[in-house]
Amino acid sequence: MKRVLALTLAMLFVLCALVACSNDQTNEGGTITPVESNVSIHNVEGSQYNDQLYFDYINGDEVVITGFAASHVPHALVIPEKIDNRPVTTIAAGAFMNKVNLTAVTLPNGIAVIEDMAFAACNALTSINIPDSVTLIGEAAFTNTAITEISLPNSVLALGQMAFFNCQNLATVTLSTELTAIQKQTFMNCVALTSVTVGDKVEAIEDYAFMGCSLLSSLTLPASVTAIGEYAFANCTAFTRPALDETVEIGTNAFYGTVSA
Repeated sequence: MKRVLALTLAMLFVLCALVACSNDQTNEGGTITPVESNVSIHNVEGSQYNDQLYFDYINGDEVVITGFAASHVPHALVIPEKIDNRPVTTIAAGAFMNKVNLTAVTLPNGIAVIEDMAFAACNALTSINIPDSVTLIGEAAFTNTAITEISLPNSVLALGQMAFFNCQNLATVTLSTELTAIQKQTFMNCVALTSVTVGDKVEAIEDYAFMGCSLLSSLTLPASVTAIGEYAFANCTAFTRPALDETVEIGTNAFYGTVSA
């Protein structure tokens, strides 16, 4: 377990370093070209909290949200479907990172990409909708938030590693049926997580994906799974190790601390 603790501390250090980075980061998937942050300002209509969205244009006539400013009073935000009569399609990397005044966010239909760390460390954020226009959620997009439940529409084709890392209030999750992998540390240390619904296309559950989810008891692995990574379910003390086909590749200590069937 010393190795596990050392790795966890190392990843926390890396995450802190990432949080300190600017919005100029790129997504390895090459989804969009990095933009210059805070080029234009949109004042959110009807807001009593002086909500301002910083934005730029991509792909000719689409809007990417690059930043946010508002009163420090905790409140909810509704992101408009259009700005300057152009559709809002992307939340840029780190756009809302560390915005501790956000309690809830409503995303418009038309959002396609939520980039890396888009809402990371919004530690008062308890709810957000994911519209069925979203196809990509980047790495650490919602890490260290207070989200209590999440339902990913089947439009979501990729969910980045650490997407919900350390979301300690997250209790229930429904994943897109189109996902083929649950990446590294996606739900690691989600200590309130009890139920996860997984689609039947998932082939790999990667290293540390659910490590430390001590209340997780409801998750059925589909027959499509061919690989389970190191420590994937380690210390999921309420989870019963499933019977798996002998062809499934199982990493070191994948089920350490789980209940034997």
